[in-house]
Amino acid sequence: MAVNMYSFFLPLNIVKYQPSFIEITLSILAVLPTRERDALENWIDGLSEQQRKSIRFVSTDMWAPYRQAAQRKLGHATLVADRFHVMKQLNSRITQLRSAIQHQSSEEVASLLKGSRWILVRNRCDLTAKDEAQLQKILALCPELRTIYLLKEEFRCIFEKIDTREKAHKFLTTWVVKAQFTGNKYLSKFLTTLKNWWNEILNYFIGNTTNGFVEGLNGAIRNIIRSAFGYRNFENFKLRLFAGYGFPTNPR
Repeated sequence: MAVNMYSFFLPLNIVKYQPSFIEITLSILAVLPTRERDALENWIDGLSEQQRKSIRFVSTDMWAPYRQAAQRKLGHATLVADRFHVMKQLNSRITQLRSAIQHQSSEEVASLLKGSRWILVRNRCDLTAKDEAQLQKILALCPELRTIYLLKEEFRCIFEKIDTREKAHKFLTTWVVKAQFTGNKYLSKFLTTLKNWWNEILNYFIGNTTNGFVEGLNGAIRNIIRSAFGYRNFENFKLRLFAGYGFPTNPR
C-alpha cells in the first residue's frame, strides 16, 4: 500500500527561531509516522532545551492533537491557528449553502449556481471580469447567499488589513455579532469553530505567522509521490522529502 503523505508530513509550522540560535530558514524539520499527539510530543522531546526555548510561534491547522501537543510541550510559545485554514472553514460553509440553494431553486437559479463554487470562495479582488459579472447575477438572485458572501469578504479583509491583535479582537467581535444576526445554520457552524479557536486565531495578528510554506509544499510532495508511484516504505519517503526540502542537518 502506498504511503499517504498526509499520514507522515507534519502540517505544523514551528518558526521564529531566535537569530542567536539559528538563521530562520524555510524547510521541513520533521516527517512523523502519524499525525497524533504522541508522535509530535516525542519529536518535541527530542529537541534540546535551547531549541525548545527558541521556538516563539507555532502555526497549525485546526487539528486538536497539534494544539494539545503544543500546549503541553511548548507552553511558552504563541500558538497560532493558520489563517488560511480558518478561511477554508468559512468557505466550506458558503459551499454548503450554495449547494442547498441550488437544489431548492428554480431551473434558472440552479443553472446560474452550477459550477460557481470557485467564484464564491475565491478572493473577490482576484476574479476576472467574466467571473465578477456572474457573481453579480448570483448575488442579485440569491439574497441569503449574498449576505453570507459579503460577510466572507469582510472576514477576509480583517486578516489582510488589521495589524494588531487588539484591533482584530474588536473587528472580529463585531463580525461575529453580524454573523449571528443572520441566523444562518451553516454560518452558525463556523461560529462554533471560531469560538473554539478564538485565541489562536487572534494570535495571528501578533506576528502574521501562517502555514503558507507548509501548504505550498503539498503540491510538490504530491508530485514526488506520483513520480515514484507511491511509497511503501516510510523511511524512504521521509529521506526523499528531506533530500528535496529538508533542514540542512541529519533528519530524525
